Amino acid sequence: MIKNILILSILTTLIFAACSTSDSSGSASSSGTSIQGKTGTFQEPKIYINKLITGDGNAAGSASEAQSKCDDTVSHCIRKKVPHSIWTTMTESVRAYNTESQRKEPFCEINEHKEGPGTPVEIGTKVEVIGGPTNDCKHTMLMRPGSPLSKLPAALVKIKILEGENKGLEGWTWSNAIAVDGQ
Repeated sequence: MIKNILILSILTTLIFAACSTSDSSGSASSSGTSIQGKTGTFQEPKIYINKLITGDGNAAGSASEAQSKCDDTVSHCIRKKVPHSIWTTMTESVRAYNTESQRKEPFCEINEHKEGPGTPVEIGTKVEVIGGPTNDCKHTMLMRPGSPLSKLPAALVKIKILEGENKGLEGWTWSNAIAVDGQ
């Protein structure tokens, strides 16, 4: 009897160990930490909004999956113009993508009401990616005076400007606004 209990507990432990996973790289690439330490060029940020996403944040999968299928060729996706800027301050939160959603997701927040406007960055400026958000946010809430609050399907990365009048300035910008050298 004791032998059977011991064998059963060993098998249960092995099954739990085999079924659990550890994802060290995980979704970090979506927030830019996989490109940390690399240099690149600032480019036009491209952020798309999927018009088919319903109130619970779903179209055909999670909000992030549905948004990732958006580009210039998809008719139900619209491109959202965002500032070509770098912000010195970013906060992190967990909130619903919209008011009807039951699921909360990590967000990065840029609040120009409190911190002032970001510093404009010229397209083509050389930059270095120096970090990513600790909450691995894939959504950004942008609050700007004179504009409605925007919840955008976009991650942020921390960069350092390597040339021009703002050389040495560090701050946060859109992850897809960086064209990494050699990629």
